Amino acid sequence: MQHSQESLRALAKRYGINPKTVAKWKGRPDTADRRTGPKAPLSMVLSIEEEAIVLAFRRHTLLPLDDCLYALQATIPHLKRSSLHRCLQRHGTSRLPDTEGDKPKRSKFKTCPIGYFHIDIAEVRTEMGRLYLFVAIYRTSKFAFAQLHEKATRRVAGDFLRALAVAVPYRIHTVLTDNGTHFTDPAGNGWTPEDIKAMRADGVLFRCHSFELSCADLNIEHRLTKPRHPWTNGQVERMNRTIKEATVKRFYYETHDQLRQHLTDFVAAYNFARRLKTLRGLTPYEFICQQWEKEPSRFIQNPHYQIPGLNKKARQDFMAQAGGGRVHATLAYHWARLICMIHCTETIRALLYDDDLQGTDLVVTGTRRPVGISILEAPRGSLFHHYEVDDDDRVTRANLIVATTHNNEAINRSIRQVAVEYLTGREITEELLNHIEVAIRAYDPCLSCATHALGQMPLIATLEDAEGTVIATGTRH
Repeated sequence: MQHSQESLRALAKRYGINPKTVAKWKGRPDTADRRTGPKAPLSMVLSIEEEAIVLAFRRHTLLPLDDCLYALQATIPHLKRSSLHRCLQRHGTSRLPDTEGDKPKRSKFKTCPIGYFHIDIAEVRTEMGRLYLFVAIYRTSKFAFAQLHEKATRRVAGDFLRALAVAVPYRIHTVLTDNGTHFTDPAGNGWTPEDIKAMRADGVLFRCHSFELSCADLNIEHRLTKPRHPWTNGQVERMNRTIKEATVKRFYYETHDQLRQHLTDFVAAYNFARRLKTLRGLTPYEFICQQWEKEPSRFIQNPHYQIPGLNKKARQDFMAQAGGGRVHATLAYHWARLICMIHCTETIRALLYDDDLQGTDLVVTGTRRPVGISILEAPRGSLFHHYEVDDDDRVTRANLIVATTHNNEAINRSIRQVAVEYLTGREITEELLNHIEVAIRAYDPCLSCATHALGQMPLIATLEDAEGTVIATGTRH
């Protein structure tokens, strides 16, 4: 082709290639095949500066691929695992240097339902003296719960288990501890949770270990490690070391409260922000939320309500108005709705970055059904929709149970309370109508939202005596 005297078009037609390709080959001094693409491989995702950041981080930390990814995504949000791997391959740093010595053989825990915790105790110190660190870690998700106490008695251990049961949004079915006196009778002469429940059923008086009593009250199975087998509970032992390395071994604390605050912040950051390779890049609490979608029957409450944020802080302030319990004030409905709005906003923000929602497999196909039932939450309560359609998808029957139906009894009780407090005679005053409107708006704002102004809700109030005779009528248009 290089020595041919034919035209570019004739050569291109003979060999079935583009004339530009013929011109390029005729201009080369040799006939060796050359690679296609750019001479210097470049990333189509990362800039030169971003690649420099990746390489410097890898060479200085020597972290595995996934750990590098989780750490660098905060600085380079568009960094993907495949892009990171290709970048390291191009620069010859895709494999970490081998370490000397035999690698320990690791085995995985047996698969078990959500609710299996390892519990242990350790000692830490501040300038004020010694504290006892109680730690519990969930076997599969690595979710951790920790408390500091000045004494490590049996009662404190039992109270720690009760606090753990309140802190997690699902039922705990099993706990594993060592044979220490804080958790059981080392001699093996104590009552087990099963024995305690049996004696209670028979009405027998007994004296038992406080931790075992807590297990019986919470219907939790208590398992013990084998004697001289501390590695059985090694997961919580490792968590103890992690907490110590992040707190008392690194910082100086003058008071116990300083350590308690730092411990609370560290555990929260670990549970809600630490992405773990064993969980495929999820945080411990993200894994729990994932289990909520798969097995909601094992949960006591929606785990999304415990995610830190404005929603959780507002909910804590709301609950504090009733001393940590339920709030029964009528007008608190508006406050509760605002908290729900904050929660929905935070959830929307999280869903915008959900990989599943960014995918293309969004259309779900299945068998066509003539009946459909749906339940959803609205600002005024739960809505039930029940539809039936014919072969042409025309609605032949619709049955709706709207929130107003659920709120009727609550509205009636509030109006009765308004009448008791503000009905002073045999007439309906403007003040009484205002309070009736306030009560209705608290439960069902959609009944009055069309007016968009206080004091303009269409309202008719009738006052009757015991025989049903109308005494007075108040009207507002």
